[in-house]
Amino acid sequence: MERYGGFHVVERDSKTYDATLLIKARGTPLGAYYIGDISGYHYSGAEIKGESLLLVKDKTFKWTFSHRREPAGTIYWRYPTPNDALFKEVFNEVFYSHIMKVLSALRGIEPLISALKDVNWHVREAVAYALGEIKDLRAVEPLISALKDVNSSVRRAAAKALEEITGQNFGEDQAKWQEWWEKNKGRLQK
Repeated sequence: MERYGGFHVVERDSKTYDATLLIKARGTPLGAYYIGDISGYHYSGAEIKGESLLLVKDKTFKWTFSHRREPAGTIYWRYPTPNDALFKEVFNEVFYSHIMKVLSALRGIEPLISALKDVNWHVREAVAYALGEIKDLRAVEPLISALKDVNSSVRRAAAKALEEITGQNFGEDQAKWQEWWEKNKGRLQK
């Protein structure tokens, strides 16, 4: 929010601020029974549901989020109690994407397009998914470029976003996307 949205984070006890962002999340441990070297019931999955509220002067904006990771088929360490469930991992998987959606609602797609070049692949992946939900044609060319990303999760997210925006499906084939875009962008951008 700070880097790409132009928001400046202040301390809790600050006397002046323009907005307040509240994020609430609740986790549910998910488990399964395992046999083998690590047998027994283990909480190797989790579900996170939550909402964020942005309070700006006399207006309130609300967004919800949820994400679920099913228990793993095979585990290599123990998750014996509900507190051992993968809450942090599942929250991180949904949080970046959620914050990018909030940012796009507040500032448009320009900050997201800039964030497609972030050093953190989690941010780039989240941005690609968020752009696929904004469905703005201005994101097509940056997403085609993102198909060259070194991280396969980012490439997969960019391909999915392109499909959401255009209704076409060329997977991660950057050349096919580029060829299609060159033939169709004039007609679609009118």
